[in-house]
Amino acid sequence: MGGVDMQAPFGLRLAAEFVGTAMLVMFGAGAVVAALYMGDGELT
Repeated sequence: MGGVDMQAPFGLRLAAEFVGTAMLVMFGAGAVVAALYMGDGELT
């Protein structure tokens, strides 16, 4: 249908996956710490 080829090199895709996963891990852990801090150490 005349679209643009969106295939990136393997190394670039691997780097993007690594960065995305690292960001999820960092922000996910931060969310738990923030919830514990705001809830006086309790999660409900």
